[in-house]
Amino acid sequence: MQIELLVYVIFLKSFIEFATYLIIGQWLTYIICFGKHHNNVVYKIFLLLTSPFYKLVDFITFKKIKKELLPISTLVILLFFWVILLFFKAILMNQQT
Repeated sequence: MQIELLVYVIFLKSFIEFATYLIIGQWLTYIICFGKHHNNVVYKIFLLLTSPFYKLVDFITFKKIKKELLPISTLVILLFFWVILLFFKAILMNQQT
């Protein structure tokens, strides 16, 4: 039972890491494009892949966050869940040994 739970925790942690890397990649592409990010194909791909996370955070926070702060708040929430899952992973790994 603990091994299955550990697998789920590791999967969720890696999924959150992937989402975090997508948001960071989108920001880096925005910086590199010097304001012409709307014409960049890579930025559009990042926007397509990160929009579900932004919509989820927008739904969770009841649209109280400004649209400009949505990527930052999404990143903060993802990092918060990542730390929690890292803590659970450490506990489960410790119990196995």
